[in-house]
Amino acid sequence: MKRWRASVSRWIVFSVIVAAAVFVAGCEKDDDDDDDPQPTYPLTADYGDDVANAWVQTSRQMVKVAPVTPPVAARAYGYLGQAIYEGVVNGMPNHISLHGQINGMPPVPATNPNLEYHWPSVVNKAAYDILTFLFNGNANAIPLADAQFTALHNQYAETVDPTVLERSESYGQLVATVIEVCAEQDGYATLHNCSYDWTAHAGPGLWEPTPPGMVTSPVEPCWGEMRPFVLDNVDADCYPVAPPAYSTDPTSAFYLEMMEVYQTAGADSTPEQQTIARFWADGGGTTTPPGHWMNITNMILNMENGDLADAAEVYCKVGLAVNDAFISCWNAKYQMNYLRPVTAINDLIPGAESWLPPIATPPFPECTSGHSTQSGAAYVVLTDFFGVVAFSDTTANPYGLPARSFDSFEDAAWEAAYSRLYGGIHFRTACEVGVSQGECIGAAVNALQFRANS
Repeated sequence: MKRWRASVSRWIVFSVIVAAAVFVAGCEKDDDDDDDPQPTYPLTADYGDDVANAWVQTSRQMVKVAPVTPPVAARAYGYLGQAIYEGVVNGMPNHISLHGQINGMPPVPATNPNLEYHWPSVVNKAAYDILTFLFNGNANAIPLADAQFTALHNQYAETVDPTVLERSESYGQLVATVIEVCAEQDGYATLHNCSYDWTAHAGPGLWEPTPPGMVTSPVEPCWGEMRPFVLDNVDADCYPVAPPAYSTDPTSAFYLEMMEVYQTAGADSTPEQQTIARFWADGGGTTTPPGHWMNITNMILNMENGDLADAAEVYCKVGLAVNDAFISCWNAKYQMNYLRPVTAINDLIPGAESWLPPIATPPFPECTSGHSTQSGAAYVVLTDFFGVVAFSDTTANPYGLPARSFDSFEDAAWEAAYSRLYGGIHFRTACEVGVSQGECIGAAVNALQFRANS
């Protein structure tokens, strides 16, 4: 049973705010008399993507300093993308709200078409409000949001009419309130860091704490029960095929995959493979794997000279994709409860009782690979939006690693997937099936109707 929790109090607050907004919009005097031609106001695409990029980068830093786990980070990126898109969609002719397509998303009141809105200010307020809601007073993260909002507000106040600025920020606040209603009902309040006794699920071939940390509380064991944005049923939609059955037979598929990890991440490891493993690790103290793909999106927008309309749509799509990827992946992980390579290697290979992988194994079950699943989802969405694009990824530069170049988003996704094999963290099947799982999720996001005539 999915434990999606409703919040009556926020629904009441939301209803009051919406009613007030509709009343004010209906009563606010238009800038011109009824007999005069209606003025033409700037559209979302008339502005650059700077404000969206700034808030994506701020969210990445908030994820880093909070800190939060990859599933929680993906949720934040998902709701941020929705807040940006819904905030400016009324300034995007032929685009429509995602209400009715996103699970649990209430309707977003429209702007007044006869009044001017400064769309960057709408984004600034909507992004600020949704992120401060999601990070809920985190002393490390909230100051970053405060500083970003204040800087942009002050910048806009220098050139934007005060009435337009106030109207725009009020609308951004309204949009964020709608998204908050959705977030309060997705199950996070009861599922985040739920209680889990791994010993009740132990057995041959099943997950157990891994060295060197031997953490007995695996990460987010109930995350697979979270309400996804796009998928209808994570037990069926995009559910991955099972990995090879556990076996001690040296000729079995399982044993051969175990030996591949032992050799590839051990004696046969190449410097290039280890560079790849480190480049895509995105472990503790980083912006997490979904933050890596949000940064790639930012880089491509810069390459393609994207405008605010481009940024709003693509950040929303990537956020939806990585969020649902982690829910789908975590659902499979804890249902299959498959052991990690290091456990099998220590148990089954003579002389390898103390073997450790080059990259530390995170504390949760094996299959599928989260890196692979979310990379598969992100590449499918990005390819649909931008086409096949060659690019250089500088995401790991702050960690002392040089940029890596790719011919396409798909190439990057597969390298990210195999990086987990090179790091000794995952079996091949978890990587390859994870990408396929993510591709399915990305296709589901691409099937959403963002345009009225699509």
